Amino acid sequence: MGAAFRSLRCKVSSQQLLIFRLATINEMALTEVAKKLAVSLPQVYLARHRVGKLFKAEVQRLRAESVDEPKPPGSDLLYFDPCASR
Repeated sequence: MGAAFRSLRCKVSSQQLLIFRLATINEMALTEVAKKLAVSLPQVYLARHRVGKLFKAEVQRLRAESVDEPKPPGSDLLYFDPCASR
């Protein structure tokens, strides 16, 4: 799940990612998220929907990648920053 969030950092704003985390991972009520971040309720719904769609696709991609390719020894020691190529 952490790898999916790292990948999303390059694709969405930090505010959208925070909205998604608060609404889904922390299970905060959407009205509370809107108040806490001083954004409108429609912005919260939209960010949760858009980021959720990207998050789901990224998790599926990572799962397929891990099934298709065996990890070489020591690969968990390497860190790839997807934002570095931007």
